[in-house]
Amino acid sequence: MISFFAGLGLVCLSLLPSPSGRGEGKETFTYLRSAGKGFATEAKISIQKDEDGWRIISVTGGGKGQMIIDARFDVQNALLAASATTQGEKMKSTAKVSVSAGKAKVEREGGISQEFKLTSGMTVVTSAPDWADIFLLCRHYDRKRGGKQSFTGLWIHPTQPAQVIPFHIEESGADFVKNDGKDIRLHRFRIQIRGPNPYLAWADESGKLIRLVPTPLKKDAPPAGLVLAGFEECFKQLP
Repeated sequence: MISFFAGLGLVCLSLLPSPSGRGEGKETFTYLRSAGKGFATEAKISIQKDEDGWRIISVTGGGKGQMIIDARFDVQNALLAASATTQGEKMKSTAKVSVSAGKAKVEREGGISQEFKLTSGMTVVTSAPDWADIFLLCRHYDRKRGGKQSFTGLWIHPTQPAQVIPFHIEESGADFVKNDGKDIRLHRFRIQIRGPNPYLAWADESGKLIRLVPTPLKKDAPPAGLVLAGFEECFKQLP
């Protein structure tokens, strides 16, 4: 579901240990939505790497409300810990995830907890509104293997029960777009996360999400979805 927050201020919430050690590197991605005659920030996603693994922080929304996902993984992409925080002008509420012996324990305020057995491979932690799920599916899709690939989604929320949801991503072709005077080839994906309707997503050769569109597509409707900042020219070219 696409959120309609008007702006975004990146809030640094440090519920997990800060990365340390050699080989650190950080990437930051800003995703925009259509707003009037221009664009507004919908989400900011950062990836921090170190010798022990990596961490993702996803902040969606702004103004009166934000959803912040903070998740830490080891070098094999196994989930170590996570949190989901809703933050507004006068409130903040958090759900936390701890992992031990192949099980994830989700704890919400008020002493409410749930436990889930984790499968092998990467567990994608997400909530609503949040776009870290589609971002990570594109980033970790194995194009050499191809075909339909599945991931375990762990949906958490400070005030709602957690769920384990199967996520699926499949490459369905490629499209060329023009951006900054260059022709760019983008891989097109069909992605099924929460809800009955899939998303269409386009990513570059590195797996970086460039464009995201919800389905069903509506004839003669203005372009919807998200676009990576710096690729605004692609917004009306896809789909």
